[in-house]
Amino acid sequence: MQSACAKTLNEIYSNCIQQQPPDTVKIIIAEPLLSILNGGADKATQQTAAICLCEFAGLLSRLGKKEVVDEMCEKIYTIFLVIYWELSIVSVITY
Repeated sequence: MQSACAKTLNEIYSNCIQQQPPDTVKIIIAEPLLSILNGGADKATQQTAAICLCEFAGLLSRLGKKEVVDEMCEKIYTIFLVIYWELSIVSVITY
């Protein structure tokens, strides 16, 4: 199911919005997935969002759309830093 979601997302991009500016692609595709990844209702939803983002980044890489990946990176790094710090705080508290 998760792979089908990722494949469908990539097809939507390829057939409908590939020619849009990078910031538009970020708003339409990446931002909703990043929001789910950052605060999704459950782990399965977050995992699906992560798989979709990973497959989408792979497609962008194959198509040479570096500028679109660059548009997504800042938010992805922020999410990773927040997760890292949250895990660090939890490990300190439980130690």
